[in-house]
Amino acid sequence: MNKKKKIYFDTCCLCRPFDAHSLSRTILEADAVKLLLEECYEGKYVFVKSDVLQLEINQINDEEKRFSVEEILMYAHETIITNPETSQYIQKAAQNGLNGYDAIHIALALQYKIDVLLTTDHLFLKRAKSLPIRVINPLEFFLEENNNEK
Repeated sequence: MNKKKKIYFDTCCLCRPFDAHSLSRTILEADAVKLLLEECYEGKYVFVKSDVLQLEINQINDEEKRFSVEEILMYAHETIITNPETSQYIQKAAQNGLNGYDAIHIALALQYKIDVLLTTDHLFLKRAKSLPIRVINPLEFFLEENNNEK
């Protein structure tokens, strides 16, 4: 039996379904996030959240959006938490130009051996390319995964 992939959605990814959709790209990304979350709920993937993800979500000013994203987190299969060891992974992320929450998300994904970190942040995607973790746009990941099933 194949091991289920552990997927970590960063905050901008979880917010995408609730963003204003003025570009076709954001509409497609929102749909991909919703479909991937549905596949997590169905057991195709392991949906992983973190304590830092919750902290970042708590800072969303739009109360309705914050509540909606918090509701999604209730369905996560696993929760990972920062600890003293996380700092060495944050340094590795910082060497690639990542800082703040992005660096911590990468650090946790590396530390806990997450298979895929999903983000809609194109600068994050660019800076994470050389790290030993798969960081990918949710639309691209969804298309890849569903093409592989054929």
